[in-house]
Amino acid sequence: MEAGELLLSCCWAVLTLLPKKGDLCSLKNWRPVALIYMDYKILSKGLSNRLNTQMVTLVHKGQSYCLPGHTILDNLFDLWDMIDLSKHDEIGFGLVSLDLEKRLQGMGSPVLCWREQACALLRGAGGMGLDWQLFLIRNENLNTGGLTDFYGVMLRGC
Repeated sequence: MEAGELLLSCCWAVLTLLPKKGDLCSLKNWRPVALIYMDYKILSKGLSNRLNTQMVTLVHKGQSYCLPGHTILDNLFDLWDMIDLSKHDEIGFGLVSLDLEKRLQGMGSPVLCWREQACALLRGAGGMGLDWQLFLIRNENLNTGGLTDFYGVMLRGC
């Protein structure tokens, strides 16, 4: 690992699509899967664990996702509590449901802002930060059958 790059074996991934239910002519009915090597998984898990200790400073306490001790079921339990409270005390309430897929399409700036905060925290967490994230995803290729040669370099991360 010289010059800030992982070994080539760490950068390999086999990408495939698994069908979901429904019309297979629609892209949303396919699930992308990347099969990656174990050393990459270990490195990314290490970075994830370092960031996980700081998630409470990045994510609002009302958020139920990505926080230790919270699950997505917390939202369901909160909803049940609100329904019980409204029935018991005759209090009305409104419920707004957002389509997350559509919501995330317009979130360029907030997501970038969050990534900058996360990278700043990683830089302060044992020196593992920006440099590591810049080479976690490298070669990308699209193929409709079989494996292909590597080409190009694409940097992602902060």
